[in-house]
Amino acid sequence: MIRNTLTIRLPDDTAERLRALARSRGLSVNTLIEALSAQALAARDTESHFRASAALGAFHP
Repeated sequence: MIRNTLTIRLPDDTAERLRALARSRGLSVNTLIEALSAQALAARDTESHFRASAALGAFHP
């Protein structure tokens, strides 16, 4: 897998909270950001799928 470097700018308090969260989970900040990004993208993909299904009339509660 090709990996890219992405630089983000965060407020100091946000960066410290992410560091603390990563520490509490026994993760590096990088691994935490990867996991949170994957969760966000999965949620978006799921929402897109349901919206597309609903638009086609394929959604049945």
